[in-house]
Amino acid sequence: MRLISKLSSLVAGLCLTATPTLAKVDAGTPDLLRTLPRYGVQVALNHSDCQGQTEFAGYYNTGTKDFVVCYKGVPTANDHDTVRHEAIHVAQHCAAQREGRPYGIRPILQGAELNQFVTSVLSPEQIIRIKSVYPKDKHLTELEAFAAAQHYSSAEVQSIVNQWCNM
Repeated sequence: MRLISKLSSLVAGLCLTATPTLAKVDAGTPDLLRTLPRYGVQVALNHSDCQGQTEFAGYYNTGTKDFVVCYKGVPTANDHDTVRHEAIHVAQHCAAQREGRPYGIRPILQGAELNQFVTSVLSPEQIIRIKSVYPKDKHLTELEAFAAAQHYSSAEVQSIVNQWCNM
C-alpha cells in the first residue's frame, strides 16, 4: 500500500514536459528552491532519477517530500517553469495536510475559482493536452500547477508555498 501511495504521488510530475508553456527565466528561482527545505522538502537537482530519461522534467513526491528537477547544462526557462510547477505541488500537498491527509494533494483553489483561474491562463489546447497526458484524478492539481507556473513569478510561488505550508 505504501508503494502504491508513493507511486501515485510521483504521477504528479511524470509527464511534465508534455505540455509546452510560456516559460520564463526567473531570478527568484534560487530563493524559491532555498525556501522548500524549511518545510521538510528535499531538493535534488539532476537526481539519479533524471539519468537517461526524457519523460519528465521534474517531480514532487508527497510520500518522501522529494523535489527533483532534471536539466542539462545551464538551466533554461523551462527548468525555471518546472521549479514553479513542482513548488505549487508542494503547496497543494500542504493544503491536503491541513485536511489531515499527510500523503495527499489537492488544488489550492476550488470550484469556480479554480476553473476561472485555469481557463484565464491556459489555452484550450493546453488544457486538452494536460488532460490527455494525466489520469483523471490528477487533472485539477495538474491544471492548477501548470497555470500557476505560467502565471506567477517564483517570488509569488514562494509566497504561496509559505502561506500554505506555514502551519
